Amino acid sequence: LARTGQVVARRGKGTFVARVGVQHDLNTLQGFQDALRSQGIEPETELLEFSASAGRLDPNLPAGLDLPVRLRRRYIVGSEPFALVEAYLPAQVGALGEERVRQLSVYDIVQHYLGLRIGRADVAIECRQPSHQIANELGLPKRTNVLVMHRTSFSGTGQPCEHMRIHIIPDRYSFKLSLPGPLEIARALQPTTA
Repeated sequence: LARTGQVVARRGKGTFVARVGVQHDLNTLQGFQDALRSQGIEPETELLEFSASAGRLDPNLPAGLDLPVRLRRRYIVGSEPFALVEAYLPAQVGALGEERVRQLSVYDIVQHYLGLRIGRADVAIECRQPSHQIANELGLPKRTNVLVMHRTSFSGTGQPCEHMRIHIIPDRYSFKLSLPGPLEIARALQPTTA
């Protein structure tokens, strides 16, 4: 079991069932929930908030995005919190109501309810300490870092149709990206002279 990664032995502590690890492929345009399901993981989700207007007052929403509907979800895998999602959507989504939103993924709302085809998404990933609220919602101790994925999706006509911040417990998640040619990180890190 240890050789196949199903259990982990910790010296002086015992043998434990290994946590499920997930790899998110950034080469394909897929939602967070779809990335989990594609690997055979059906997360439990808890809707923590659904507000038709909270996005208008949220200072964390990037400037220029008119996405007033905010929903917050906690994902649980194997009875442990795994990620917290904060999603911002167009005003029309407010008419869906809390019960309907509870059943749909963000991309399902955008594509099936709003009828928008997603043409591209801008994604940024960083590692940082979560706010006190998010740390509590994920059950994390103080001074723990999380992965934060920021994603803004655009329709085929370039209209922003959703923005998400996903706070992910890092020891259970990784990202994968394939690029043609060499990846020249060293050149990107060198200072430029003006």
